[in-house]
Amino acid sequence: MIPTDIDDIGVEKLLRQMAAVHPELDSDHQLVSRGLAAYATLTKRTYRMPPWCYSFSRLIKHCFLDMMMFIFLKDKQLRAEGRMSSHMMKVFTYWVTNCQPMLVPRPEIIEALTLTDPPEDMLYKDFRWPYPVFAIALPQGMFKTPAGESVRYLLVQPSDETSEDPERRKLEIIVIADMVCFYRWIVPDGEDNIKAAIDWSDGRTVDVTDTEEDMLKRLMRIVFSVVLYIMACPEDMTAQSMEKRIKPKYPTQSGKKAELWLPHIIGEKYMKMRSERERAEKGTHASPRTHWRRGHYRTQRHGEGRKEVKITFIKPVLVNKPKETNEA
Repeated sequence: MIPTDIDDIGVEKLLRQMAAVHPELDSDHQLVSRGLAAYATLTKRTYRMPPWCYSFSRLIKHCFLDMMMFIFLKDKQLRAEGRMSSHMMKVFTYWVTNCQPMLVPRPEIIEALTLTDPPEDMLYKDFRWPYPVFAIALPQGMFKTPAGESVRYLLVQPSDETSEDPERRKLEIIVIADMVCFYRWIVPDGEDNIKAAIDWSDGRTVDVTDTEEDMLKRLMRIVFSVVLYIMACPEDMTAQSMEKRIKPKYPTQSGKKAELWLPHIIGEKYMKMRSERERAEKGTHASPRTHWRRGHYRTQRHGEGRKEVKITFIKPVLVNKPKETNEA
């Protein structure tokens, strides 16, 4: 099993614990050396995450240890102690080999998106995914599993609607929480709108409860909402950039330095616009009660055959916000 204090344990110690608990993993006594070499490969690129997100190293550690258990364990019952199925491992591996794109929405933009209704006339085929596979880092404490664990990251592999291979026509999402993973997939029709795609009945993951399925649908809606916002406001997503090269904790055979990157940040301009609007509206007319006016998107079709879609984000507004008072 993955230890609960994984954040505070070095990878080498974790591998030695794994070998001690499951000696069949280390029959040739090469588990630790092979594991460290594999971990060095996974951490050739790492991220300096903003303070509202969880540790990037925990994401890599969890997925790495589960991969090790999946690859080396032959006994299916022992494999079940890990979290990673073959589907999950495929998505994670694809993400690593595609330079680990990382999207980091600010907490305020996530809150705004949960108060924004997706356009009913927006079809799945109209989506323009930012990458073939990518991760979304969620704000700390904002999303919980039914068991109370914090949801930390989402790994997303969009489907290729034009592919003849059924496996490539799946939209796959891995939900990574504190100590558990969930996997959900759908096979949306290009003519489906967002709600129809999310509610696709055959997309239920095996061995999940109805409560967990509801959570997975909410998180899938967040994925669609983040991508919609990027399509509507591409200027509000910063570019990924390498900050510096660093000495890896576990050197690779090539001796190359690791890279420390800054992820895509989504919502910086939204924060500035919201602050300016709140200052402008301070002290204006009163409303019967404080409430949220939900946001929405405007869509406009254009181009040859009206196949292109222009999206405008109309953000949610807090109406009749209580005035701040200074207590003596």
